[in-house]
Amino acid sequence: MPRGSRSSRDLSARADVASGRQLSPRADTVRSHRAAQIIEWSPARAVATPYRGMYLIKDESLFAPRRVFAWVLFSACAGVVNGGAWVAVRSFATHVTGAVTSVGLSGAQGEVALGGGLAIGAFFVGAMIAALIVDTLRARDRRAVTASLLLGSATLFGVAVAGQAGAFGAFGQDGGRGALALLALLSACMGAQNAAVGIATANAIRTTHATGPLTDLAVNVVRGVLGTSRSPERELRWAVLRALKIMSFAVGALAAAHYAPSLGYSIFALAAVFSVLAVGCIQTADEWEEESAPADAAARASQSAVRAPGARP
Repeated sequence: MPRGSRSSRDLSARADVASGRQLSPRADTVRSHRAAQIIEWSPARAVATPYRGMYLIKDESLFAPRRVFAWVLFSACAGVVNGGAWVAVRSFATHVTGAVTSVGLSGAQGEVALGGGLAIGAFFVGAMIAALIVDTLRARDRRAVTASLLLGSATLFGVAVAGQAGAFGAFGQDGGRGALALLALLSACMGAQNAAVGIATANAIRTTHATGPLTDLAVNVVRGVLGTSRSPERELRWAVLRALKIMSFAVGALAAAHYAPSLGYSIFALAAVFSVLAVGCIQTADEWEEESAPADAAARASQSAVRAPGARP
């Protein structure tokens, strides 16, 4: 269909909806369908509902007590992993911003930041794996997200067992292939967790870093206190949630710093326990909903128009 013809029909549909012009039943049905497509489809809507048939956690249940506990546990898990990685190999597993900075600084000195580059690549691969699992299994509703999260939990358990068996060398060593392998596995686990939680919440919740949540927290506080948002109460709820996530991340890192020297690689088993408990908190079926593609919404609007009084099939 020529682009100009489609644009003119879109404008005509908008004009008819805005003016309330009387149309024949058949024309009214067609125009209503066109108007529904215009209203429903937008870049923002496309980002919010990226997958046809994707199951997401309902927006209003993000603040349910069990869900808040899950976000806190996921953040604590990331804090333990990040703190444990620093104690073990003197490098962070989830701090991608710092890793990118180290790569740039090393490049300026004519060196290669192997650890930083590996952390970035592994985090990216972990996120891709989570997305692939969700895309492959999305017809099986929320179990797709659960599978990717539990894979990360199992990997953390595996790291703890393999580390205690000596697969990565002595705990606390600064270099070597074992240290690089450990860093890669931990970063991949955190990338998978961040991606899976982000997909399940339409990117509303992130659990492996603090920069974004801290920025959003500042915005939430200002809008909630000044009442400049449409819903100041909701802004304050977001502020509390984001503050809890940041604090739990810090507590997880503190626990790792305190206990990792004595527990060694077993500290990552603690992170895995936090992750499994968090997964259990987000599996209430009636708090999930299926997100449909915008075209489905337009089709439903068209069907409603056909059933409207005075309309003919």
